[in-house]
Amino acid sequence: MTSKRLFANLLKENTKRRLWPIALSIAANFFAQIVYAVLIMGHYADRLLDQRTTIGEIRIAFFRSVAGLLNVPVLIIVVGMAFVIAMQGYFYLFDSKQTDLYYSLPVKRQKIFDAFNIIGILIFVIPYIICHIITVIMGLTRGYVEVRNLPLFAASALLVILEFLLCYEVCVLAAVLTGHVVVAALGCGVFFFLGPIAGGLKESMMSIFFSSYYSDSSFGAKYFYSPIGLMYNLTNEILAGKDAALRLYAGKALTTLILTVVVTALCFVLSRILINKRPAEAAGKAMAFEITKPVLKVAIMIQCHLL
Repeated sequence: MTSKRLFANLLKENTKRRLWPIALSIAANFFAQIVYAVLIMGHYADRLLDQRTTIGEIRIAFFRSVAGLLNVPVLIIVVGMAFVIAMQGYFYLFDSKQTDLYYSLPVKRQKIFDAFNIIGILIFVIPYIICHIITVIMGLTRGYVEVRNLPLFAASALLVILEFLLCYEVCVLAAVLTGHVVVAALGCGVFFFLGPIAGGLKESMMSIFFSSYYSDSSFGAKYFYSPIGLMYNLTNEILAGKDAALRLYAGKALTTLILTVVVTALCFVLSRILINKRPAEAAGKAMAFEITKPVLKVAIMIQCHLL
């Protein structure tokens, strides 16, 4: 009973401790969705007035690029807020005094981890959903959104949330594996860019040493071993590439969608297991686990020498 009450109290206390990420998330979503939509809709109105486009084309563009997966400002804040929220939320892992404080509470470490994880997700998801609904309503008032297509906008929002969860859980894993915020930030960089760099080096070496080598690998294929690559493939497949249509091709993206869910779940489960084995003395150190040091050293140094 004490543990259950403490878990609820942890949720409340953690919310109070994370006021500036909440404010940042609200502001970021407001500008990336509502303000961006206002600007784009003014552009759409001018094009309609000059008869340079049709209402059908605008509805497709609004669905894809304003209230959908191709909204560039939203994609930027998805990655950026995932990093900021994860680093700020699990900052106690980098401070020995805070670590001792939380670990001295009569509640399991995994409960503390779960509370912080849930609050971190809600910090982004709630403002995103509210701003997304407002954006869609704005589109409805202008005739850029049809009522029959509202389920497509809801599905698109869920996919963006999934992309955030992917980036967020990867950043959380980097925080759990490290003992210093700077090293955790570098760890996020490793998870996001080590795979793409390895893929780029492979393509470069093959083209240098084999004159007959040819590769038609797409951007998504080269960056597949990265959250960014998964996001790119998911968006490209579910929207059927550059085919302009007001629909989602779930069948084409099923494999990538399942892979994204699996990677996200694995990162969460692995972080939850490691948090229970993470020594309290790891706070302030570069790496929390000795076994990870030679693995990362070899992986990074090989690529650095080949660059």
